[in-house]
Formats: sequence, C-alpha cells, structure tokens
Amino acid sequence: WYVLGLVATSQSCKMGRKELTDAVWPLSDEKSQSVLLYTWRRSVMTAISTMIADSPIIITEDAVSIDTTFLAIDYQECCSLARIVFTSDDAQTVLDAGTAFDAIAEDKVLLPSLSAAFVELREQFDKQRTAVLRRTWQAEAHLQPTSQSLTSTFELRLRNLGDENPIGTPALPFTALPEII
Repeated sequence: WYVLGLVATSQSCKMGRKELTDAVWPLSDEKSQSVLLYTWRRSVMTAISTMIADSPIIITEDAVSIDTTFLAIDYQECCSLARIVFTSDDAQTVLDAGTAFDAIAEDKVLLPSLSAAFVELREQFDKQRTAVLRRTWQAEAHLQPTSQSLTSTFELRLRNLGDENPIGTPALPFTALPEII
C-alpha cells in the first residue's frame, strides 16, 4: 500500500521507476528491485481484482504510473483547485474553483476500498473538502448578498458533511465588487 500511495500521490500519478524502487527498496540491487516491483504489481492486482478488471498500474522501463481513469476522484486536480480557493482574493475565482472542486469530489470518498493505510490521507482530504466548501460558500454569499436567506448548494453540502458552523467571515478578504454607474 505504501508503494501504491507513493505513486498515487505523486505529480500526475507517475514516478520514475528508479526513483520509486530506490525509495521503497533501498537495500536491494537493481535486479531484485525489478522483481519486487513486478511482485508488488501482482499483489495490487490480486487485491483490487474484484473492483477493476484491467490493471490500473503501468510499468515501463522508465516509469511507474497509475491509469487515473480508474480513480473516482482526481486528487491532483482537487489539490490544484483547493490552492486557488485558498489563495485567491477574487470571489468569482474562488466560486468557480470551488464549484469545479465540488463537481469532482461530490460525495465520493477518497480511496474508499483501499486499506487503512490511507485513513490519514482520507481525513486530510475531507478536511480540505470542508474548507473549500466553506470558502466557496463565503464567496457565493459575497457575490450574491441578497440571496443569503436561501440555502445554497454549498451550505447543504457542508451540512451533509456534518458542519454546523455559521458561514462566518471569510479568512481572506474578497476584492470589492465594481460599482455600477
């Protein structure tokens, strides 16, 4: 699971083969690392064969990658969108990025059927999801202050995730809306 976690959380779900094998099996020679890598791939396939018919793990001479079409959540894209949500002071940009994040993540669970080794990653992702939804909710309220009496999609999503806190004040101020002349 550690090897799978390294590849799954790397940039573009791809790592250099030598880099990966040196990190995971540093005391083994190159031939042993190669055997261990293929044994790992067979072990993963055995563990997930009831969920996925084809192998999502691709091993070439240079790299080890995961075919992300088998993933329910695009973790890397969610992290990129979360960075935009947390760093932008433009409410519309935050709303757009938060909406895109929510469309990808929805009510899905990150790595739902994999081992307990990913519990911490799942918990971190759920905290990030809640923070993104809250900031997006704040951006929506900033852009549409007259509709605060209506329950927004983001408020409903937060409530479904168990967040009962009031909307609060945005952690980052949003830029003022342009005045209509």
